[in-house]
Amino acid sequence: QNEAPIAMILKRPEIGFQLDPETLSLLQVIESTDDDAKRRAAIMDLAGRGGMNAARILIETFERSMWRSTKFAIIQALGRVRHERATEFLCRVSMDADDFAMAAEAVMAMGSADDPVAGEFLGSILRTPDHPLLREALTAVSILNFFPCEREISGILNSKKLDTPPSVTQNAIIAAGLRGYRKLLKPITKFLTSDPSGPLFNTSLITLGRLGDDSTLTLLENLDTRYRAFAHQLKMSAVDHLRLKLSYTIEDAVGAAIDATSPAAIRQAWQVLGSFPEESAREALSLLAADTSPEFMALERALFFRPESFRADLELLAAHSDKVRPEIFASLARLHATSTSATEVLKDLTILGDSFKIKFLSLVRVDGACEELCDMASKSSSSQPMRLAAINAIIPQALMHGASTEIRDSLGKRFVKMAESESDPAVANRMIRAIGQLRYLGPDASNLLRDILKDGGNRTEAVYAALAACDTPESFRMITKRLRQIISVPEQEAETRGAILSLARGTATGDATCLANLPQKLLGDSRVAVLKILCGSPVPDMAPFVAKCLLEKDYQTRLLAAVAAKTHHSPEILACMFEFLDHDNPSLAGRALDTLVTGWGAAEHLRLLERMAKRPDDEGLYRKVLRSLTRNPGDSYNGVIAKLESLITSKKGVMADQDMIQAAVNLRDNLAVAAADDARSTDNSKGKLTEKERHEIDETLNRSLRGFPKYSETIKSVLRSGEVTWQHPELFDARVDKSTVLVQYVKSIDLLMQEKIGSQIFLAQGADFLQKLQSRVTRLELDDDAGFDSSLVTTLDCSMYFSRDSFPAHKLGLICRSVMTGLIMKEQYRVVDGLRAWALLLLLFGRTFKFRGQIMEPLLPLIKTDNDGICRIAKGMNELQDARNRAAHRGTILEMGNLQEMRDLCASLLNDLDGHLLGGK
Repeated sequence: QNEAPIAMILKRPEIGFQLDPETLSLLQVIESTDDDAKRRAAIMDLAGRGGMNAARILIETFERSMWRSTKFAIIQALGRVRHERATEFLCRVSMDADDFAMAAEAVMAMGSADDPVAGEFLGSILRTPDHPLLREALTAVSILNFFPCEREISGILNSKKLDTPPSVTQNAIIAAGLRGYRKLLKPITKFLTSDPSGPLFNTSLITLGRLGDDSTLTLLENLDTRYRAFAHQLKMSAVDHLRLKLSYTIEDAVGAAIDATSPAAIRQAWQVLGSFPEESAREALSLLAADTSPEFMALERALFFRPESFRADLELLAAHSDKVRPEIFASLARLHATSTSATEVLKDLTILGDSFKIKFLSLVRVDGACEELCDMASKSSSSQPMRLAAINAIIPQALMHGASTEIRDSLGKRFVKMAESESDPAVANRMIRAIGQLRYLGPDASNLLRDILKDGGNRTEAVYAALAACDTPESFRMITKRLRQIISVPEQEAETRGAILSLARGTATGDATCLANLPQKLLGDSRVAVLKILCGSPVPDMAPFVAKCLLEKDYQTRLLAAVAAKTHHSPEILACMFEFLDHDNPSLAGRALDTLVTGWGAAEHLRLLERMAKRPDDEGLYRKVLRSLTRNPGDSYNGVIAKLESLITSKKGVMADQDMIQAAVNLRDNLAVAAADDARSTDNSKGKLTEKERHEIDETLNRSLRGFPKYSETIKSVLRSGEVTWQHPELFDARVDKSTVLVQYVKSIDLLMQEKIGSQIFLAQGADFLQKLQSRVTRLELDDDAGFDSSLVTTLDCSMYFSRDSFPAHKLGLICRSVMTGLIMKEQYRVVDGLRAWALLLLLFGRTFKFRGQIMEPLLPLIKTDNDGICRIAKGMNELQDARNRAAHRGTILEMGNLQEMRDLCASLLNDLDGHLLGGK
């Protein structure tokens, strides 16, 4: 009962391995401590142990963790585990387009892996010019000790594309320096003249200090940087580094290469050796290192690579494959694979035998290798171990081709056909698991897996593993459908456990009501997995089970139950949640507060506000409630709004802080807007004028604005205010300023955006949505000032509506910074302060458009998200903001004729928004 739940699962007999006491101790710390520093240290200690156990435990912990910071720490740690499971997992995470920040972290972690599969995956990114993770991939490959990627980096530095981001070029220059690629010295030197005052100049100075020779030293010494202090210091550092490097003798370099033991030391020593002329270096090696290991010989052949030595180098690797580290093996092998046709490579590999071919293709990307390996796996005449090894090699070979859906689908279909006719149970099961690893769930795969589940037998375990790996709504439905059939059958208890565990491993959600029929014993034994499922797929009948788990002594069980309590409500659960608020463990207390704030209703939120009034100095409580409270639709929030008003006016304790007051004001206003929206949708008669009260103003607005009947009374009143001046100029003489018409119309558009979009962003959405916004900003490379260059309107796919001069780049920078810091959620009125800000939010998050060849999907809740329509609206908003500013400040309009064009533009924009925000309903 005191063991960590993951350990309890991993120690089950069907899992197949046991954990030593030290590993169990580290796992207990990871799952139970509330100290982030201790948790991170335990994660890194576990990663340092390496091997399959560490990889499995960390991946399992990642899937169950509820803290984003822990997930990031685990990703960083998995790069140090250096196991194929860890590499495969990192590749999967890096292909997740929905969480760009996590994907970027996974790419960076692969740089620490020293795994050739990771290197090939990163290489696939480098070969994609428009890939959003190019910068991170360049940073990662620069620290891989032995992976040769000169061709990919050269392709970026010598690219003829004019829109290559400066930040990508910078990273490529730095990577070339860290990798010691002297052949790239010439293109890097060119940046000293092509970018004499920009960031590429400084980056080139740093790199030339690593790659340069005598002529480079002379060039740097003659470079005049006296009036540029920072660049001058970089130049002097580069000169010093070059002088030191040029003072090394070839004997020193060979001695360092012989003595080096760590991967980093080996890489650095051989880089220095490579700076000497090849003939001299070879002669020195033959004299000073006559008696060398196969690994040393492989390093030498990689350093002085010769394509014509292909067959001899392969024979060396084949003869000593067990004595050469995989990363060094792959280094020499990849050089030949990229300089020789795939046909020739596969032909020579066949001559050297199946075992060597499988090892080679599990470490090096070769076109056509997947088909070759499938042929080997399908041969019934081959031995079972050889066939299983071929299947095992197919997965890394597919990963090395990157996120290619074409290869995945092709392999998936091939495996389905192979599994259907396979007679060897072990091979068939491995093929089924491979379908899951490829995440292929086409109609043929669904039919095969469904039929196997229907028949039962010893292949169901492989099917559940495949469905869990696919992790889609379809796989969730297939598992739950089978669960409904077997959940109450005692003889099927083992399969039921496997089905529940497979559901718990995934993130997909669906109808899990069948869990309510679980026998009590099985429910108790599988409570951690069941709670994990309930956190994403609520089952109302399981509320008593959640309430019972909240009383368990086990820490993880209570924590998961507190998360499940968001969607499982009962008086007992509510009592536990408020009791947990005072718990000694801050993690449990924080999770309970998050559950109450984001998963319950107005009565509980009012109770929290009353608790706040009694604890005026509890900053954490105030900050969480005011910035994360999620409204429950249908509840009346009048009491909550009134309580917020009293907190705002009290100015006691933390409410004396201006930022906290602003957060409370934002929450109050959003709740009031939402309440008005509810009242309007539930009673359409409210707010309608009687015939006697109906005025010609409303008739005119009805004719010119399609959405006027659906607008809130707040928006209607603003429009009426402006229309009075327009329709009845006789009420005012010629000396009265008529610009209020424009100001009020623009205000009505601002209010409409706040009601339809702002309330969704700042009230209904939470931290997960902020992460999506941040991921989008990072993906668009707008988290870096280098992204705001002259080609911005082109790269953001809006050049048909904005020019370089008309695009509000300065405002875009302010909004992007507010998103990255989270300020947009805390101080929405300060950040989103007018139509120009709304226009940029629509451009960034509200449309479907292409960025460097990648499709950007909308994040905002709009009915229509076409690029042309949103850009047209954004342009109109940007122009109206300028006109409104002039009218509101120093511009005066005395003649009504001057307002016609602006009024028509406002009406047109409101009608356009009606189709995008309201759907014309």
